[in-house]
Amino acid sequence: MATPASQEPFTEINAACHCGQLAVSIEVPTASLPLELYLCACDTCRHNSGHLAITAVLLPSNKRNLKVKGKAEKYATSDGPDGLFRCFCGVCGANVYEDSPNEKKIGLCGGALTKAEGIVAPKCHIFVGDTKDGGMRDWIPQIPAWEAWDSPQVGQDEVAHAGDFIPRAKVPESSLAEKLHCSCHCGGVQFDITRPNKESRKVEALYHPKKRLCPDGKRYIAIVCTCNACRQCSGYDLQPWAFVPMVNMEKPDGNKMDFNLGTLKAYESSEGKTRYFCSNCGAKVFWKGSTRPLIIDVSVGLTEAPSGARGEEWLDWHTDRVIYSGFAQNKSLVEMLEAGLKSRGERTKLEE
Repeated sequence: MATPASQEPFTEINAACHCGQLAVSIEVPTASLPLELYLCACDTCRHNSGHLAITAVLLPSNKRNLKVKGKAEKYATSDGPDGLFRCFCGVCGANVYEDSPNEKKIGLCGGALTKAEGIVAPKCHIFVGDTKDGGMRDWIPQIPAWEAWDSPQVGQDEVAHAGDFIPRAKVPESSLAEKLHCSCHCGGVQFDITRPNKESRKVEALYHPKKRLCPDGKRYIAIVCTCNACRQCSGYDLQPWAFVPMVNMEKPDGNKMDFNLGTLKAYESSEGKTRYFCSNCGAKVFWKGSTRPLIIDVSVGLTEAPSGARGEEWLDWHTDRVIYSGFAQNKSLVEMLEAGLKSRGERTKLEE
């Protein structure tokens, strides 16, 4: 005999930002676990997060008892009655959940979950077509990849990305191959990266005299970090960083780079470590540490490389391991990523 709906067991799911100001809880049928986790690489998600792909949790229609603690900053990335608001903490910048005007489309941000194992399971990559180069699909090939949102298994009425997309800020026509333009979704934070030069090496020598941050003299080292702070401050599981000397960063008008930049806001995640995000759209932008203040970590999802999201003509990706993988909360996802990165690194060596 089937269990009456009123007696169906439910499990409470919790998500929160790094500083604890914003938290959300919701109940879902226990039978629906693990929930589907989508890696969305659409142009909007990349520039709204700073990630190559966000980890988004699709909630079942029979969820209940949504509770929100604290104040959420809401940024619309699509409009209309079925549009989408990205809800993030205005203090630490972490994305925690997604909402819509009619509250029918509610989703959680995978990295903000207080528990992942047994709660979510990777479903597939979506909107891979927006990346041009495949994005993280080539690093996590163990799960299916959709060019857009076109699986017959999911009805269009369930799509969290319903509504009319709000275009992100346009790339300046003056952006040249010698410069890599970067922008958050709303355009409130924009800057350019220049190619490595002699000044870059001088900065490298101050902190890494035996290890080049620009090994071939043309590209910057890039990594994927899964530490607790990166996950909780962004709201997503896989934070991609590029290590760029400040001398190779400048404002769009060509002036010297500083952190008095548009809608940029700072948050000290721990002593001597400051993270920066767009206070308007919530995009994660920089990490800066007191031990190497002249080398800045830049969120790769903000870049506008002609080749695509990974920007491999600008970035040399670290493939032998995922940084702080031992701290990963979604261990199965990170294990897949680590295996995929190592495999890609081995293939690249054979091709050289």
